[in-house]
Amino acid sequence: MKKLVSILALVCISIYMSAQITVGLNTLPEVGDVLQYESFTAYEGVGKWDSIAQDFQYWEFYDIVFDGETEESYLNADMGMVKDSFPDADMLVDFLGNEGYAIRNSTSISIIGFSGQEFAGLPVPLTLALEQPFVIRRAPIAYGDLYNTQTSFSARFPLSDFPELDTLIQENNPLGEGVDIDSFGITWDLNRTEEAVGWGSMFPSDFDIEILQVLQRDQIQTTIEAYIISVIGGSWLDVSAFLPEEFSSQLDLDLLTYKYLGENNKESLVEFTVDANDPMAIPSGRALSGLITTSTEDITFGNQLSLYPNPTSDILYIKAEEAIIQLHIYDVNGQLISSKKENSEFVSWNLDGFTSGHYYITVQTEKGIHSQRFALTK
Repeated sequence: MKKLVSILALVCISIYMSAQITVGLNTLPEVGDVLQYESFTAYEGVGKWDSIAQDFQYWEFYDIVFDGETEESYLNADMGMVKDSFPDADMLVDFLGNEGYAIRNSTSISIIGFSGQEFAGLPVPLTLALEQPFVIRRAPIAYGDLYNTQTSFSARFPLSDFPELDTLIQENNPLGEGVDIDSFGITWDLNRTEEAVGWGSMFPSDFDIEILQVLQRDQIQTTIEAYIISVIGGSWLDVSAFLPEEFSSQLDLDLLTYKYLGENNKESLVEFTVDANDPMAIPSGRALSGLITTSTEDITFGNQLSLYPNPTSDILYIKAEEAIIQLHIYDVNGQLISSKKENSEFVSWNLDGFTSGHYYITVQTEKGIHSQRFALTK
């Protein structure tokens, strides 16, 4: 059952002067593992790590909808419906909503083929081998690591297998009369880049977890060809550009996934995905079951800092368990609005000169940097 909750400090990351962690080999799933998550859709909260400036990084969510628990299973490949098509596979996993046949070695899990009834929105049965293995999990991972994996696969169908595409191609036939379209082909090119861009600590409750942040970008480009028959013979023609944009835009994807990894967890502690072409899109993601806590009281950071009242109409009070050294306020676009230096565990900030709206405050203490969103109403 869905429920709307207020999440405080779901992903609040503080950068310390401590050693960076390495996501170890023991985080690579094995056959028989079932990873459990709570899926969610987030509606508010955003932040960013600047790896060049080595400045703070944070992502914080407030109003989110929990969609329920999900599982990610790593099964023996013999349990697959078309195992004989991929005799080298030793693991069965989900791959873009289909049965993915994979090979696991000591440092990675790679998809070599898949089978399913639908792919990329096209309701056609497919059992296809990938041209190159596509790495979906790897270890170890350390800050600064950069990986790229890419592959492609193709399928051919008679137009009658997909009437909607048949109609679209016929209506948008660039060659006009005198030619017939016999069948169509689809080629998918997949490219994944993974970069470990930050490290720090996560404060999901009254404890902190050392994490590594990995930014994953998945790009899927789809090419649609039609087999054209004319008086001089038959040939394949790329018709992707002649299809309506509302159709072709559903086939090409560009997704950013932010992953927060622990050094000994097979599960991502938190991960969420956004559309790289739509910065205003609502993120969806998942978190390790039992990690998320909720609250309706004053905003807290792992019991280390409180911020109140929120929203405020004039004065914002900040209280910490250790001395506050410096504070910054940013607008929702990340622009610095104001700063002040302190040397106290309790700070009041008069916001008379600010306009109504949402802001982010970062608070540097003796133990690290904490960030939180607040609202000003006048």
